[in-house]
Formats: sequence, C-alpha cells, structure tokens
Amino acid sequence: MKHLPPHSTYARILALLLTLILSLGTLAACHDDPKVPNESDNPSESDTPSESDTGVGTPPVNDIVFTKGVDNGYTIISNIASSSAVKDAAGYIETLLTSYGYIINSKLDSAGDQIPNDAKEIIVGITNRPISVETAEGLANDDYRIVVDGNRIVIVGGSTEATVSAVEYFMTYYINTTLDSFTIPGDLDYKYIRQYPIENLILSGKPVQSMEVVYSSSANDVHKYAARILAETLTELTGIETNHVKDTRASAETLIHVGSTSQNTETCAETEYRFVVDGDDFKIVATDRTVVYAVRQLIASLEAVDPESREFTLATSAEVQQMELKKYPLPSEFDGKMPVALTDQMNNAVVVIDLAASNPTSDDAVLMTFKAIPNKGFATAFNNRVDEFKLRYSEVLGKYVMLACSSKGLVCMAEYPSGNGIWSVGAGSSPHSVEYLPNGLLACALSGGDGYIRIYPYNGGNSYNYNYIQSELGSAHAVHWDDELGVLWALGSSKIVAYEIGGTAAKPTMELIPELGCSGVSGGHDFSPVYGTPGMFWVCGGNAKQFNKYTGSLISVPNAPSGFSEKSLKSISSFEDGTILRTKATDVYASHNTDTLSVYRLDANGKYVKTNYIFSTYSASNPTGSYYRAFYKARTLNPNYS
Repeated sequence: MKHLPPHSTYARILALLLTLILSLGTLAACHDDPKVPNESDNPSESDTPSESDTGVGTPPVNDIVFTKGVDNGYTIISNIASSSAVKDAAGYIETLLTSYGYIINSKLDSAGDQIPNDAKEIIVGITNRPISVETAEGLANDDYRIVVDGNRIVIVGGSTEATVSAVEYFMTYYINTTLDSFTIPGDLDYKYIRQYPIENLILSGKPVQSMEVVYSSSANDVHKYAARILAETLTELTGIETNHVKDTRASAETLIHVGSTSQNTETCAETEYRFVVDGDDFKIVATDRTVVYAVRQLIASLEAVDPESREFTLATSAEVQQMELKKYPLPSEFDGKMPVALTDQMNNAVVVIDLAASNPTSDDAVLMTFKAIPNKGFATAFNNRVDEFKLRYSEVLGKYVMLACSSKGLVCMAEYPSGNGIWSVGAGSSPHSVEYLPNGLLACALSGGDGYIRIYPYNGGNSYNYNYIQSELGSAHAVHWDDELGVLWALGSSKIVAYEIGGTAAKPTMELIPELGCSGVSGGHDFSPVYGTPGMFWVCGGNAKQFNKYTGSLISVPNAPSGFSEKSLKSISSFEDGTILRTKATDVYASHNTDTLSVYRLDANGKYVKTNYIFSTYSASNPTGSYYRAFYKARTLNPNYS
C-alpha cells in the first residue's frame, strides 16, 4: 500500500498558534539555542535550522524594543492578496501582543499603495514591500526566514505553510509576555533550511524547477486526484513548488502529463500503464483504473531515492506495465459454495449460509457461526446488535481474519476460523461498519453523535493503539478500503467521501480527498463493491444506486428489476457472477431488521429474477415456526477489496 508523505495542515499550525496565545506566561524570550517547531516525525540530523548572515538590507543601528502600554508606532503588515492562513497568522501576532497590553496596529497592503521608506513594521509573508520579496529569495517550500532590516521585522516562508511556521517560531522564541518589555535583536537574521530528500531531480532530462504537472481540462475525478498527489509529492520531496494545472493553462518548459491530455493522446489497455519520454515532456499513459496506481508507483520510486546522493534520474521506457493488485481466494472450505454472512441480531451472531444450497434457509445450509464472547478475548459482546461482518486476508498476520462490529459499541477482529479475538474495543458512538487496511490499521464508521470515521493505529502483533484519529462524517455508516486507488471510502447519510491514509501504521494520518466522492446520497446505509464491475459500488439507504468512483457520479442501477430501488434498504452486495443480495428493514425483531433475504439472479435472457428467502419457517431449531432469524445486513463473503 503506497501513501503520500504526511503533510502538516494550516489548521494544525494555527491551532498551535492559538495555544500559544492562551498559554499565559509560557512564551519565552529570544533563546540562545532555539529549537525548530513543526519538524517532521523523523527529521534527519541536517534537518535543523541554521543562522546565516546574508546582509539583506541595511544593518540596523539599534535593537527593537517593545514595551507594554507604550505606542512605539509599529504596524503588522500582510498583503490583501495573501492566503487566509497568512492573514490569520499575522492577526495572531496582533492578538497576542494586544492581549498582554502592547499597543500595535495592523494593515493589509495592496498594489499601488505608497510604501514609507523606513516605517516601523512587522511584515508577514510576501507583500508589496520589496524587502519581503528580497528576504524570500532562494527559500524552498518549507524554508523560512526572519530578518530585521532597519525598523522592519520581516517574517516570510517559501510557502503559505512555511510562513505560518515562521510566525509560530517568532511568537514562541522572540516575544516575551512575562516581562514589561522585550527586545528583538537588531542584527536578527534567522533562516530555517530544510534538507529535502531529493536535491536534484531529473525527469525527461529536465530539472524539476522547469516542470508543471498537467491534466486534461476534461479530466475526471481520479485523473485530477492523481495529478495533485504527484505535484504535492514533488514539492514535498524537492522543496520546489510544483504546480498541477489543466493542460490549457500549462506554461512550463517541461510538462508531466497525467493520463490523456491534449498533448498526450496515447492509450493503453484497461489494466496497463507506461511512462514515456516525448521530447521535453514526460508522459504517464494510463487509464481510469491505472492512473492513480501508476502515479503511486512513480512516487514509490521517488521516495526510494539514495539518501546519500539525494539525486534521482528516472530511467524510462515505453514498456507496458501491468497494475498488480493482491487477490485472495476464499478459504478452501468454501470451495463450490456461495457464502453469505447474515448479521443475525435476534440470535446475537454472524451466520454464514450457503446460497448455493438446495434450501439456503435450512440448518444444513449454515457454514459457520461467529459470536463475540468476552471469554474468547473480546471487550464486550454483540448484545444483539451485530451489524457488519467482513472476511479479509491479513498479510501482516499471515492469516484470514474476521471483522465485525455492533451498534451497541463493539468493534473487533477475530481469527478465522476459530473466532478467537485478536483485537477489540468498546468504541461507543454506534459503530456500523469496520474495515481492515493492508498495513494493519483498523477503520470503522460510527453513526452516533455527529458521526465519525475512525482509524485505530497498529502497534504490531495483536496490539492496537486506542489513541485513535478520526474525521467527522454525518451519520457515518460504511467504510471500505480501495486497494486500486489506495484510499479509504466512507459513506455518510448524504454523501460519499474518500480519505488519504498516510503516515505509519503506528502513527497514521487521514486527510479528506477533495477530488473524490459525491453528494446526493439518500439516507446512506451501505457501501460495497460491485464485484466484477471495476470502479462501481453499491450504495443504498433511502434508495438503491451505483457509484462510479472514477467520475464521482451516482447512477441508477443498470438493468434493475421493478421495485429494486425502494426505501429502508439496509444492505446490497453482489457476487462476481452478477447475483445480487439485498436486505430491507421489515420490523422483524427490531425495526431495522428483516427475516427476508432478497436474491436477484440473471436469467438466460440477462434479466434479473427475484427470489425471497424467508427465515421464519419451521426447522429443527425452531419447531414453533416463529422468527428463526432477524438480520440487518447480508454480505457476500469476499476477502478482496474490489
């Protein structure tokens, strides 16, 4: 599973700034040996700040002294065209100082403003003041610099985020609120220079400085996403900002084409991709299915650069490469069968039946039963609300595992076929779906409260970290890992979203992917692959739809029989032969349960024929003929993600 390098966010940095403001008396004066905030999780020894005397501007005569209650005429300057993050950061300096009794003003400058020759200013970011542009010269993406030039203090970074980091640094190490005054050294020239993993990147015989990543002006969601993650990774690895733009807006000397563009009309088969050098340009020839995969392969090769040389030259050819996804067979005991898991809430168990049996409702059709019993290593029991079950193969553990959750709170993973608990937690917040990620992480959807998608970090072996991370998603009901795109899909009541899961298994990150997903879902309850139809998912709740992950569109179910889409649907899943399973709440045992499994099979004419299997008839286990099973979901057992 390939991931982007972790990215810090404006929100995180601004939250740190706010913490500084609220932490009375904790801000230090100028330190002799300051530490750099906002370091990476594993910085190299050389990834440390260095002070340099570069002589920007005219050396000041005096230090700058700020005294409480005294108006020394200073104004904080940021540019009207700056990002909101930079403006907010400038505002935090003003808020901090004024909250402790210092007198200071603020102003946004804009083109055409008259610039005083030697005004008393704290300049944040690139402005119309020439000194801010001079100070920023040569700064890479994460680098920043703080300089005193006469009566001006200049705080600027190589990017918006770096500028915000510079403000954080300035507030932490140069402002002292514990005394009646503090001093900014008149000879201050502090520079933070990050050592980037790649110092010299050559693609298509050209340096990365001359490149843009381009995608078609008519590109679909996955092509836009692929272009962005490639551009961001190039910026992250080299420190040189690489833009991603529509092909109609490209202006760079060298272009990296992601998929089909106006200048990249080459094609390949559905599961193929290749890298091609064409003159000055570098082309990623790929399809909807392979474009993100191809970009992730390129990213992986970039991330594997020799840390000593920090040079990378991509050796390319037009050779066709195949997308390679792991596929796992069902355990051999299911050979020749059509296993279907019923989340049987009345019997407090997951019951796997054989849909190919002569009578799937009979006791003879039961292939296995799984219950979460506390004395078998589970935090709690299902408590008659089991609502999800999946079978996955864990390469981390080298075995098949079963995943289940209960809306009463339990999220768990168990060994297959013993049913012994591997890991579990009382999650609260009404878990409705759970997923296993290839690197060992556990994800779950919780519909309670505001609704959340939660990730439990993996520490190795059977150990998980209960200090989870999560993202809000209204009435979250489903999660599904997409091995093809390398993203986590999630379903809420009204929308489908996707997350980039980065970092490490022990310290993961999750970031919402703006290009992927859609709105317009009706009462979302279930989300599962249309096995045998790449790129398509079942979506149901208030109706039945299919979702195209490449285009981000919800469509009516192709060839759907009359009455297939209706209200109160709780699950839809399918086999690769086209057989569809559907459950609809019919107020059996609980309002959201049913005793009826609706199965749709294709006939010789390609038309769906519906069969209802009702689990309330007489059996040896149920001689009275009352309700035999009452289930929430019916899930085809398939250990694969697509």
